[in-house]
Amino acid sequence: MTAASSRQPAAGSEKAGKAVNESPSQRVDLALSAESRTLKAKSARETMGIYDRFGVRARINAAGLITRLGGSLMPAEVLDAMTEAAGRFVDMAELQAAASAAIARHTGAEAGLVTSGAAAGLTLGAAACLAGLDAGRMDRLPEADDFPSEIIMCRTHRTGYDHAIRAAGARIREVGFNDRATGAGVRDIEVWELEAAISPRTAALAYMATPGSQPPLADVAAMAHRHRLPVLVDAAAQLSPAEKPPAICRERSRSGGLQRRQGHPRPGRERESCVDAER
Repeated sequence: MTAASSRQPAAGSEKAGKAVNESPSQRVDLALSAESRTLKAKSARETMGIYDRFGVRARINAAGLITRLGGSLMPAEVLDAMTEAAGRFVDMAELQAAASAAIARHTGAEAGLVTSGAAAGLTLGAAACLAGLDAGRMDRLPEADDFPSEIIMCRTHRTGYDHAIRAAGARIREVGFNDRATGAGVRDIEVWELEAAISPRTAALAYMATPGSQPPLADVAAMAHRHRLPVLVDAAAQLSPAEKPPAICRERSRSGGLQRRQGHPRPGRERESCVDAER
């Protein structure tokens, strides 16, 4: 038994023999091959995009600048500015004032307010329409039972983003029918129907701006001006030509400062009619 067992190879001797039989050049080749595989894997990880690393598929956007596809792609200079800005602390009120002046200068508007998106802009705009310059009302929002809190809106302009308006404490008063969408008729909502819905509880009108929105925004704004009411405009998907200020901004420029534009008028002055939001 002892003689027989001595002829059996010891554990691991086959691998050891193979290693001994490999030439130095072969061992170098194997080492280089392993290192190459490691470098390739590292390179793949480094070149892999952020979405690839999270397993999220990139999409071909043929729909335009919409939130559910990420809004807009940012140019390099914008990303550079964001990186630079993120490296310091500043007073946010001072920054918002400086940004407001820059937005006004480039768009022709009276002022601008940077928000996290159009939904946030709608909420803040609705809150401003409800509270105006009254600090007590601001403090009570979204409770608005004891002051005007209704916002009139065409039924055909209603969307899921209504939540952003109602989050401020506003109650939407719907006007008109949706005959075109249901196939029951071809008549659109007219300005007089919106005007007939105005009551002492009315705080503002809301308008969804699209190429086919009816009634025309200019007509709605003119009517609202007559009643000294603001118009909260969701123009999230609209892009004005760069060579001229957008029409809605020119409309805003007819009234005074930012706070009065968003809130209630001072005695003897007309309240601003349009608050724009870019989603």
